[in-house]
Amino acid sequence: MDLKNQIFADFITAMKAKDDVAKTALSSVKAKIVEAEKATGDWQPTDSEVLKIVIKAIKQREESQSIYENAGRTEQAFAEASEAAVL
Repeated sequence: MDLKNQIFADFITAMKAKDDVAKTALSSVKAKIVEAEKATGDWQPTDSEVLKIVIKAIKQREESQSIYENAGRTEQAFAEASEAAVL
């Protein structure tokens, strides 16, 4: 199974398990993949291209976590860290 299909399957599993953290993290990555597919037409992403999307999402969450920690918003920082861990 390629990485894209694995992410989509994990998203469905997270929904069934009612795992909100995993569902949110995977949903955003899934949306970025679909957005890239629509923007380029019949583009079928390779695993390395999907991995780039996942890495970018992790970096965004780490940056958000740092910003929330500096602002004293520990609950949001924990949520961002949890999502980064899922990815």
